[in-house]
Amino acid sequence: MAGPEEAYRELVAKEAGKKKPSRPQFGWTTFGMVKFGDETFSHDVVVSTAGEVYARRTDDSHLLDSKELDASVDANTRVVVFGTGQYDVAKVSGDAKTWARKNKIEVVALPTPQAIEDYNKRKKKDQVTAIIHVTC
Repeated sequence: MAGPEEAYRELVAKEAGKKKPSRPQFGWTTFGMVKFGDETFSHDVVVSTAGEVYARRTDDSHLLDSKELDASVDANTRVVVFGTGQYDVAKVSGDAKTWARKNKIEVVALPTPQAIEDYNKRKKKDQVTAIIHVTC
């Protein structure tokens, strides 16, 4: 029977060999829905640099403004991927572009299907926040 020290060493060795789970990623999107990790959302979402998901809160879902950017990014954000909807209807306001430049944050606006692919690629190397519009 192994002693406590030997058991502890075996446990540490076993844990060291395990891969850390990777951050969730987007799976698919269709009009009005998006899948992130194991969950499907039927509303706009924001994904933090830590991979935490929460409902997007905005006065106008078809416009990304500086107020929303300021509320959505964290200190680690270097890139914001903005999903502009299935049909590319949502836009980035001029004040949001100015705010992003001032804060040295790149804003990438793409139709939502392309935005989720771009997020999935960038999350491996960039500190990226996603703001995803799921309808038009």
